[in-house]
Amino acid sequence: MLVGLGLSILATAQESPQYVITKSVLDSNIPVDLIFVQTFDHIYTPIGVRKPPGDGPFPAVIMASGNGDGAMPEVERAVARHSRFMEEFVRAGYVAVYSQYRNEVPEAYNELPPARDIGDSRGTRGPIIKSSPSLDSDDFISIIEYVKALPYVDPEAIGIIGSSHGGELILKAATQIDFAAGILGEPAAREILNIDISGEPQDGPLQFQRKNRVAGLANKAVAMERLRKIDTPILFMGRASDHNQGLFELTYDWLIEAGKDVTWASFDHPRHGYVFIRNQRDGSYQPDETQQEALEVMMEFLGRHLKHSRN
Repeated sequence: MLVGLGLSILATAQESPQYVITKSVLDSNIPVDLIFVQTFDHIYTPIGVRKPPGDGPFPAVIMASGNGDGAMPEVERAVARHSRFMEEFVRAGYVAVYSQYRNEVPEAYNELPPARDIGDSRGTRGPIIKSSPSLDSDDFISIIEYVKALPYVDPEAIGIIGSSHGGELILKAATQIDFAAGILGEPAAREILNIDISGEPQDGPLQFQRKNRVAGLANKAVAMERLRKIDTPILFMGRASDHNQGLFELTYDWLIEAGKDVTWASFDHPRHGYVFIRNQRDGSYQPDETQQEALEVMMEFLGRHLKHSRN
């Protein structure tokens, strides 16, 4: 049910108007603010925000899963699917944010530079004409900067949980901006490692289970140049049976080689994306033993990196 609709003027990286719709969440007393965030190139990307009571400032956890697709309706569906999972974080004192971004263009990250402003035809400067198309990672950075600027969020206590491509987005963002912590659930870090897939079968999931094989396809010089830019503490959440487990392991190893603050944890679970715990079909919340253990690892990591400034 629609509770409110209005224009919210919030301090953002662009200091521009943002549009907020507040809706209730089924079987919950914690509503969601559906927000259209202005991106670098002045379009809008959607997020859903749920927060503890009070004025804060609170630490925040941004969630990202897979390729961007579905716009605001997908944010609403995702919040409904993961409502109890998000509430785990709200009850622990975090602002919980589910994010969405433009759909990934395969290999665009390795072909295009990060979006930047250029002068318009009249010689003035401003974010009107772009030097290149924006990437999904550019949208993701806009979302992070927006959340940092929310009046009830501690800008020094931003954590991000990303699953699959959402995990790689954390790495891409961390090469350009700093935030307090990132959790990479089965991160599909193929582009950031500049992996050559031209000789790989294109009729199914790429098979990157063996680390040594992945290393032979990656461009280590390019990858290390990128990974050395990362200063954010990172927790890797692997999955023993995942077809990309070697990719996860190699990314972790190269971050270690680059001298970064990274932690490894891996679980054996039947579902890709296990770190995001969905409600059951009947609406109940029943994380299995592995998911519960993984959640405890994530909570400990976030608490250590996001809550120290408030002690």
